[in-house]
Amino acid sequence: MEHQDAIDPATLAMLEELLGDDFRDLVETFLRDAPQRLAELQRAVEAGGAPEVLERPAHTLKGAAANLGAEGLTRCCAELVEACRAGQVSDPAAQVAAIAQELERVEAALGRCLE
Repeated sequence: MEHQDAIDPATLAMLEELLGDDFRDLVETFLRDAPQRLAELQRAVEAGGAPEVLERPAHTLKGAAANLGAEGLTRCCAELVEACRAGQVSDPAAQVAAIAQELERVEAALGRCLE
């Protein structure tokens, strides 16, 4: 259930079919890079949560999550990106915490894909 909640299984199946052996590389790259984007977001929050600092890592993580069918994570990142672009990030710590929580679920689901 958690896997289906975190990632769209149809998207994963399509990617695996299209990419073949490269699918594993895609997942491993996401699992390596996503925590780095999250760390950038957390550092930006600690530095005051300026929209211009939050937007880039949120946008990058949004795209990577969307490619894998991680719809909840994509949505959380998109909300932060939109707030940054509007200059109206009211609670960056809460938004980054929501991203972290979704990323944890996605990482667990993707980890099971590699088993």
